[in-house]
Amino acid sequence: MTHRTTTRLQRTAAARQSNRGFTLVEVLVALVVLAIGLLGLAGLQTAGLKYDHSAYQYSQATQLAYDILDRMRANRDTATSTSAYQSGLNDPIPGLSVDCGQAGNTCNGNDMALYDINQWKTQLADTLPGGKASISFTDTATGQRTYTITIQWDDLSWDAAKKALSRSSNSSFRLRSQV
Repeated sequence: MTHRTTTRLQRTAAARQSNRGFTLVEVLVALVVLAIGLLGLAGLQTAGLKYDHSAYQYSQATQLAYDILDRMRANRDTATSTSAYQSGLNDPIPGLSVDCGQAGNTCNGNDMALYDINQWKTQLADTLPGGKASISFTDTATGQRTYTITIQWDDLSWDAAKKALSRSSNSSFRLRSQV
């Protein structure tokens, strides 16, 4: 073995010895960076689920509003000439004098309106948490009737003070349409 080869082997051995501790530090730093990234990903997933659920509830409210509007259009004479479809936000689900969904029962327009509101408010309570709704109308100068359907429900929202998700009653949907 020559002197040159011996010197080169000594330098390689010394370099290997000094790098041993450094690779352990690199692994620990990589684990910390990975852990922070995974925590961020978990936060994004949680926020995504919250917004997805809110969008789902909003689409359910939209569908429910169009459902009662279609029921009013099917019973147009009663909807345009009486206040049978009017309902307050905190009004309970009305009882039925005649079950218009039962085959063989004869219903007039007011009975059908009561049946429609009963079915609609029951579905609303089953679909949206804390779901409440109101139906009001205004008659225009041209003799047409404009209905306003308002639906409110409880939705999860971020409470910055508590740094947690909490229930709030701010979510609402409003639809205005002529019948």
